[in-house]
Amino acid sequence: MRQTESVRGQTLPNGRREIPYLIEFDSICAFDVLEDIEGDEHVLEELCRALRPDRGALLSVPQRPFLWSSVDEISFYKRRYQCSEREFKCRKAKLDIHATSFVPSLLPLMLVQLLVWGRCKGYNADAELALPRRLDQPLEFFLALERTTLREGVWLPISGSRFVAARRRG
Repeated sequence: MRQTESVRGQTLPNGRREIPYLIEFDSICAFDVLEDIEGDEHVLEELCRALRPDRGALLSVPQRPFLWSSVDEISFYKRRYQCSEREFKCRKAKLDIHATSFVPSLLPLMLVQLLVWGRCKGYNADAELALPRRLDQPLEFFLALERTTLREGVWLPISGSRFVAARRRG
């Protein structure tokens, strides 16, 4: 098979990914996927192709390249998105989007993590997951507040993650 040939539903020798569906789905979700893929623009185009006209996709991605840390490397991320970069790629793939930051209350914790452990080669991801239980209740309070804010239609400006509701143009 030549490098430029396409086989639906497979990763091709040139590293491109193909979705084996055309105008098939009412919705597609890709949570924390695009940052792991070299050819993210192509995947967005494929995702759009697989959607029915005027149907949508829900995407989440890490944002803010300055937050790049050992956690991103352990997670095999290829990138953290700038808002304008991600939105440009979605529009290029013929997706109309509404985007918001989410879990901004975690941003201060992400900054502390970055400053304290983030760029250490001996970083232990398991230790980060073992948060003290006394942090659960305050974090849950902030997340509940964010859910209420989003329900009221307020789009949040800054955090370490971005949520995108995209719609294929009809």
